[in-house]
Amino acid sequence: MIRPPTVMGKIQSVVTGGSNAIVSDALPSGTISNMPWRAAGVKYNQNEIYIDIIEEIDAILDVHGNVVSSDVSGSVQAQSHLSGVPDLLLTFKN
Repeated sequence: MIRPPTVMGKIQSVVTGGSNAIVSDALPSGTISNMPWRAAGVKYNQNEIYIDIIEEIDAILDVHGNVVSSDVSGSVQAQSHLSGVPDLLLTFKN
């Protein structure tokens, strides 16, 4: 974690012209996990993850059926019920 800003840190950065963003081993007070978006001690009876791959194709055709313009977009949406703080690797192949 990066240390939260302090008055002394601001004074130090003004005087030295540098930054005081020193990495700290301790978490700031009130923090229960080193990942602020994930609660500490999460446990599920069944470890499972749901992944939806959504693709959208938009196209404009002329009166003869020829493509005038087209666009393809997509997104990956996931809902995770995994215990702890797991690592996830997604690989897409053609």
